[in-house]
Amino acid sequence: MNLRLTKTAIGAGTYNAEFVCQRLDDETGILQVEEALGGVQATIHGRASEEAPWEQVSGRDSAGAVAEQLIASGYLSEIPIFPLMKVECNTSGASTTFSMWFIE
Repeated sequence: MNLRLTKTAIGAGTYNAEFVCQRLDDETGILQVEEALGGVQATIHGRASEEAPWEQVSGRDSAGAVAEQLIASGYLSEIPIFPLMKVECNTSGASTTFSMWFIE
């Protein structure tokens, strides 16, 4: 499964996409962000069921450190996969272009 969220020349705001994951076991995924213009803060959230609250989850960045978000192009790996996941990007600039995707 590969979920992608792409926005071109957008204003400041919060943009997200929700999706359902099929877990086979204790699996992890990778969050990748490519920022072409402006500033973006990318996070991923998970929850166990429709009734459970969304919780921000962390992963490991390219340096191996634990991180909860990306503020530039890069990736977070070893993100735990929940049955329900959400990618979220907060933009601060007047014109922002980015692509963000999560890979199970």
